[in-house]
Amino acid sequence: MVDQRFFPLVKKMRLSTIGETFNLRVSGDESLEIEDVAGFETATAGSITFYDAKRLKNKTGHTKASACFARPDQADMLAGYPGAIVWTDYPYKHFAQLANILFSGWDVPFDGATQLKQTDLDPSIKIGQNCVIAADVSIGPNTCIGNHVTIGPGVRIGSSCRLHDHVSIQASTLGDDVVIWNGTAIGQAGFGFVMDQNVPVDMPQLGRVIIESNISIGANTTVDRGALTDTVIGQGTRIDNLVQIAHGVKIGKGCVIVSQVGISGGVHIGNYVVMGGQVGVTDNVTIGDGVKIAAQSGVHRSIEANQIMGGSPIMPILQWHRQSAFLTRLSSKRGNNV
Repeated sequence: MVDQRFFPLVKKMRLSTIGETFNLRVSGDESLEIEDVAGFETATAGSITFYDAKRLKNKTGHTKASACFARPDQADMLAGYPGAIVWTDYPYKHFAQLANILFSGWDVPFDGATQLKQTDLDPSIKIGQNCVIAADVSIGPNTCIGNHVTIGPGVRIGSSCRLHDHVSIQASTLGDDVVIWNGTAIGQAGFGFVMDQNVPVDMPQLGRVIIESNISIGANTTVDRGALTDTVIGQGTRIDNLVQIAHGVKIGKGCVIVSQVGISGGVHIGNYVVMGGQVGVTDNVTIGDGVKIAAQSGVHRSIEANQIMGGSPIMPILQWHRQSAFLTRLSSKRGNNV
């Protein structure tokens, strides 16, 4: 469900209108009114979703959505689904285009026209110079905000937080005792799109960022919000400077993520994971609890709990050390001009 504190619904649409708009055939009650968009497994009544066997890894069709975009050649996967179906060869594309209509304006920046007044806040809250804070922002006691900070509509900030100069926050909820250092951006749109005849079409980024309590995020780090899900950073985690956390990433509690790590969309990271500097993680993999990953490693697959890994592509750390030693010996042999 889209959180309308951040992304207000612009218009509802009947399924008959959706079919006419995209020139698509509708099976089921065309008078149904659609007022939300959601992922297949999280959708509720009143929302429309999409089914794509490849994206959902051939999971059968179990969703509570009132309607679903689906391909005719995957109809068997939706057998028994009681809702309406909008038939299309491109479910994700039409879903993205409809989301752009229902929630048009999702990518419009906050203009600062209505701002929070210092007199409306707890007197223990300190706010620096030239800040732009939306009128409906909630800030807990003993929080200190630096200069030139921007906080968008609907954001919730807990108590005893420290937001340093030039921080930008939108579509987010922060717990207590969160420290965010200079120049970091939280809650901006993720890098999500669908290809239409080799041209990228933006998928509206309608999720949130949830930052739990007792977390530190370094300078010039970016944490994208999800498209339809939340990006979550677990309690007690420490994130260094210059880290990129993409849309829909889930990070557990007590993790340590060192500078210049890049985590792609949809990655699930367990508790107490440590990543050395410049680790790169491909999309939609799972990293188990207690995993440690050496600097400059490339994570291309999921990793089970409590492993120590390194290298690119990623492998057990001892294997990586043996491989590195072997290549060093091989390259040093006479006649090898390496």
